Amino acid sequence: MPSKVAPDATVYVVWIKPRNGVPQNVGAMILNKNLEGSLDTVTSHNRFQVIITPEPSGRVREATHEPVFTSNVKAK
Repeated sequence: MPSKVAPDATVYVVWIKPRNGVPQNVGAMILNKNLEGSLDTVTSHNRFQVIITPEPSGRVREATHEPVFTSNVKAK
């Protein structure tokens, strides 16, 4: 539950941050009762960072809380 990480959070937002770019909100990931969630999205970037933050809304334009997950991606 996002609210356990940040009191005002209702969703986890997934961000894609291209190399030398700014993070872009690509959607909200809502967890089920088993704390499982997913988000399907497409990007034209072949090197980027995936960042997940707890947020009060899926429509935020910048992260308001620290990430709970970060991973670097390099497409082949």
